[in-house]
Amino acid sequence: MIYIKKENDLSMYSKQHKDLSLHYLSSGSIVSNNHWKHRQRLSDCYELLFVIRGNLHIQEEETRYTLSENHYIILQPYKLSFGFQPSKGEVAFYWLQFQTSDLKEWGITSFFSCCDEPLELTLLLEKIAKVPITGSNTADLYAALVLNELAAAQNNNLTIQPIMHWIKANISGALDIETVANNFGYNKDYLSKLFNHQCGQGIKKYINSELIKRAKTLLLTSSYSISQISDMLLFPTPNLFNKFFKYHEKISPLRFRKSFNLIKRNLY
Repeated sequence: MIYIKKENDLSMYSKQHKDLSLHYLSSGSIVSNNHWKHRQRLSDCYELLFVIRGNLHIQEEETRYTLSENHYIILQPYKLSFGFQPSKGEVAFYWLQFQTSDLKEWGITSFFSCCDEPLELTLLLEKIAKVPITGSNTADLYAALVLNELAAAQNNNLTIQPIMHWIKANISGALDIETVANNFGYNKDYLSKLFNHQCGQGIKKYINSELIKRAKTLLLTSSYSISQISDMLLFPTPNLFNKFFKYHEKISPLRFRKSFNLIKRNLY
């Protein structure tokens, strides 16, 4: 096990030191040509899976992930994970199990991501997988280099564009910040700060604006009733849909639809 002294700014006037521990447990690589399915796992350690070919289908608790080439996931301690379906065709990936006092203090902000420049990470995982160095400081240092490489890749690739596209594709009255954060492996507070920084507005405001756009589209381009639209958008009740729409648009969904129809009649 290695210990790293890390200095964190708490304010302009005070600082504290925090010791980070890291312990390498095991690693390896798997290549399969025949319906690979990850075993069920509930462990006290982290497990990194990094795919270099094919697709790997992993579920952690209630969230499903499909990892394709250059994607990775860090499965967390004490969370049940398993393959929710077998891979089709060839799949190849590296795995690394380790323990650490605080993963986020290493700069890892996302547990599921893609490495756009995977060469260095691949070389590190190849080296650590082939050399039997369990229990040595060398193994711990290699594991630390892997975490540093992941942190550097995340810092270089932080973008909210995939998140925005996902929100649009999955928009509903049931969607909240925590659901989005869990899907992308982010801490919800960190995701909110990232969204504010890159988009200039909060993620909740963006979700609400996309939900209003979807509601307006259904109101103006379909003959569905208000109750049916409420159900389609996964609101618990039509009354809550009405309140949501009126709060943001200062008009009820029904009056909005009627006013638009009136405008169309006047145009003709």
